[in-house]
Amino acid sequence: MHAPLVYRALLRVAGWLVPAHRRSEWQDRYRAELGAWWFLSEHGEPVRADGNALCRRAFAAALAERFDANEIRHALRSPLFVPAAMLAVLVLTALFSHGFAVTRSVIEVAHDMRTRAVPSYDVRGDRIFVHLAPILLAFTTGLVLLVTGCLSLRASGWRYWAYLGMKVAGVFVVLPLFWIEAGTAARSHIAAEGWRVMAGLTIAIGFVIAVARGVIWCVADQRRRCPSCLRLLVLPVTVGSWASQFEPASTEMLCEAGHGALALADGGTNNQDHWTELDESWRAMFN
Repeated sequence: MHAPLVYRALLRVAGWLVPAHRRSEWQDRYRAELGAWWFLSEHGEPVRADGNALCRRAFAAALAERFDANEIRHALRSPLFVPAAMLAVLVLTALFSHGFAVTRSVIEVAHDMRTRAVPSYDVRGDRIFVHLAPILLAFTTGLVLLVTGCLSLRASGWRYWAYLGMKVAGVFVVLPLFWIEAGTAARSHIAAEGWRVMAGLTIAIGFVIAVARGVIWCVADQRRRCPSCLRLLVLPVTVGSWASQFEPASTEMLCEAGHGALALADGGTNNQDHWTELDESWRAMFN
């Protein structure tokens, strides 16, 4: 009695992720587990998980066999991960929007309005306003939040501030393009004019909030990065007490390359973050 074909096919696909020298043993183990589950299910025995859960666990195990979890975490903490993720979102948006077709059409309309003035009211200006007003509001809100957030940053060095500027610029570029393309595509599927206007207003408000949250994330992410190598700090430990004035609550973290330690002041305190640079003798402990 064989298990359903779909589960066997999923296990075979998951097996392709496992390195070749361990694939046979891995497939035998999960085929046996699938067969045991199906035997118990057919005979009415109670089982904790179904076939879907077994396949999900198999895929997770296959990925763990193929990729080292420590290497994945190391790559996610790298300063290159953020620009790579933003570039990936930008490329995917370009592919699904046929090269930012809506954005290019709006720019062409604005250019045509500038070169060929209409003596009466030009209704094409409404289309420009619909896209331009939320973008200006989002940028203004984001810049105010950025200036406020930078007051909590005490690191120096042009690389540190350039990295923050790159992230904020990425938010100001990726999110508007995604909003213009995806928002237009979403509204095109709504037939009623009134509902389409309400949907556009809701999406525009969501876009402004997304830009604001993106800038807040940029500053929060920057606070948790090493000023020297720009990697995310690791091993967070909460120390102090919220009720103490002499030892206020803070989170201490370390640079995995051994550059230093950061005492990150928790919310509600008036203390600033404190960075302690470690000398060369400490770095041998992190290798």
